[in-house]
Amino acid sequence: MDSKRAWVGYAVIRVLAFVVPFTLVMVAYPAWSFNWVAGVVAGTIIGVGVSYLFLRRHRLRMGADLAAIRERRDQRMQLDREEDSVLDAEEEPVETGQGRSETGQDQSSDVAGDAGEPDGPVDPKDPRSPDTPGDPDASDDR
Repeated sequence: MDSKRAWVGYAVIRVLAFVVPFTLVMVAYPAWSFNWVAGVVAGTIIGVGVSYLFLRRHRLRMGADLAAIRERRDQRMQLDREEDSVLDAEEEPVETGQGRSETGQDQSSDVAGDAGEPDGPVDPKDPRSPDTPGDPDASDDR
């Protein structure tokens, strides 16, 4: 039995097993104020009974499909984890114990380069630049 056919067949039969008794109760007791509650209860009980007694093959097939999907997903996740660990191991620099990695770069500096120094040339006329002459807030503490 094809998996889509099992899913569709199970869904259609379950819906019909609920709707038919519900409709019969609604038509049989139109004047009763709680006919909808009785219809829901009857439809649910009959739907579960039909599913349990007659749709065993469909339920087993759907369960096997769900298990296969879960297994494929778990396998892909395991492969992704292994690949990530290999890539992470390649990216991590090996510490030599002196604050430098094997590549010779100092690990204590921040990502942008030397901390506290501007990236480009310093314009002495720029009031935002550090050590501007005549700036009372300059780095020279007197």
